[in-house]
Amino acid sequence: MSEKYWYDRDSPERLVLEALREYGRADLDMRRRMADGMEVGVTDTRALQLVIAAERQGVPATARDLATGLGITTASTAKLLNRLEESGHIRRTPNAADGRSVHIIATAHAHEEVRSRLGVMHERMREVTTRFSREEIDIIVRFLREMTQILDDSGSAPADGHRS
Repeated sequence: MSEKYWYDRDSPERLVLEALREYGRADLDMRRRMADGMEVGVTDTRALQLVIAAERQGVPATARDLATGLGITTASTAKLLNRLEESGHIRRTPNAADGRSVHIIATAHAHEEVRSRLGVMHERMREVTTRFSREEIDIIVRFLREMTQILDDSGSAPADGHRS
């Protein structure tokens, strides 16, 4: 592994990685603005995203799904669900299959609020992707997935005490 921490000022790698960092910063800032506008936390909006994604797949979300997807404890998940229910963004319905767990459903209010805040942005993003060929899209997707894997694998100190 290279001992370099930073990249040469004019290297193509630096240009790409700086653009990727700028995108990450812009994404985080947008999520904070959205959460502020909805008067919920960033984790709450992420939970809504998971609930809505599950609904789109035809599978109801559960508290366990959210705890796993958000990387939070079941106690934190219970508090999050209470906040989202109080704010009118979700409702809980009994799971008819087992009678113990509940399904988490996004309300019409939540769907409308997310759609009104993200609809134009998603359309603009879709338009950008139409400017690329299928081959370019494949390269972009491969790049982003490889970068995602690096981020997923990094950040904590390895057992030998050196930071990655």
